[in-house]
Amino acid sequence: MTEQKKVSQTSEIIKMCEKLASKYKAPQHYDDLVQEGVLACYEVLAQDDDPHPAQLWRMANRRMYDYLNFDTNPMSIPASDTARKVSRGTGEITGNYSEAGIQHLERTLSYEVVEMDDFMAFAPDHAEEYEDKDYAAYVMSVAVTTLTEVEMAILKARFFEDKSQEELADEYEVSQQTISRWEDEMMKKLRNNL
Repeated sequence: MTEQKKVSQTSEIIKMCEKLASKYKAPQHYDDLVQEGVLACYEVLAQDDDPHPAQLWRMANRRMYDYLNFDTNPMSIPASDTARKVSRGTGEITGNYSEAGIQHLERTLSYEVVEMDDFMAFAPDHAEEYEDKDYAAYVMSVAVTTLTEVEMAILKARFFEDKSQEELADEYEVSQQTISRWEDEMMKKLRNNL
């Protein structure tokens, strides 16, 4: 095959794959679909120097379909004829799948694709939660070694038992301003030792 014919064939394959990719209406995957289609065509060309254009179209289309429905799915799904029929909702389902396996495939393929950015916006940050607990334990260990018994009691009452300064003032028979001053002194002591 001449160099000019290869270039012409490559540009035709790319145009065909771009047209196929646009039919899927998945703009976030457009470039990937084109690449998958081109690769599928080159796999066919590696086996046959002069394949029929319909064969190239069919293989590119099938690869794009598999990419969207199986490869982008967060779960591993077999790319079998049964899985294809389940995902399309067409045809009699046969093969080595049990009824429970087919139902699982149907449930998995019925979910909408969730982009990881969207998912992560609502997912709790477990590392941050762990670090907060770890830091709180560190603060408490410093508090135990640096605060007096009364200051520890005030710390526990204010931050763990949600008591107000007025409630503590009544308990210790002092003014609310005194409790506020003790609290400020206690926090300064903690900050200096952290």
